[in-house]
Amino acid sequence: MRKTIFLKLLLSLLFLTPTLKSFSQKQKFHRVSAFIQPKLLEQLFESGLEIDHFDYQKQSVFTADLSDEDLNIFKKNNVKFVYLIKDLESNLEKYNQNVNKESQRSVKVAVTTPANFALGTYNGYYTYAEMQTILDQMRTLYPSLITAKTSLGNSIEGRSVFMVKISDNPDVDENEPEVFFNAVHHAREPMSMSQMIYFMWHILENYNSNPEIKALLNSTELYLVPCVNPDGYVYNQTTNPTGGACGEKIGGITVTGPLELI
Repeated sequence: MRKTIFLKLLLSLLFLTPTLKSFSQKQKFHRVSAFIQPKLLEQLFESGLEIDHFDYQKQSVFTADLSDEDLNIFKKNNVKFVYLIKDLESNLEKYNQNVNKESQRSVKVAVTTPANFALGTYNGYYTYAEMQTILDQMRTLYPSLITAKTSLGNSIEGRSVFMVKISDNPDVDENEPEVFFNAVHHAREPMSMSQMIYFMWHILENYNSNPEIKALLNSTELYLVPCVNPDGYVYNQTTNPTGGACGEKIGGITVTGPLELI
């Protein structure tokens, strides 16, 4: 099937072994802010600053979660910074409590929690095995809307990267627009898998009652991969089964740090 070939090519790019710095297990991570001009920021990257998530405003205000090693690079380059959250791992629970309070004040859209959605055993998230069971359950309950799970191939450590298709005729390759969804690019993001599974249950359960969902599935083929990075995800389950600071294994290299908060 042409779509499967395309997805295999896409996923193969994700398993190219990158050149990453292996951080010490003892390092702490901190959220900091600094005023950094573009030329200086480029200099910091050339000096070894390794981050892939940061906020950079037009006023040259830089905000990111940095390791002790990254902050040493700041200090060597005389970059002044302020701590927004010092030691993210130790303050993770307090941070999340504040986020919950803010979210409760925000305007909420009434969405009924899917009847089949429940928390997993990975501190509320799903294990890699539970994710597979859920995909099988979806197929059993909604065979006319979702395919059986198929493997796009194996990861470096031999785990399957599973995909399903959701549409009004899921087992037929129709000439319809295609949309690709995926989660857990980064092993430290179990919330992305939970969010995807919530979404999948929502559209499956409401297909017959929600005209917009029915129109979407009748005219589109949705391809979904709930766990792009199974090796890193299982590594996190093993090292930190209750959440908190986790390691991320990519291409056989382990990078440690906090659960991503940005």
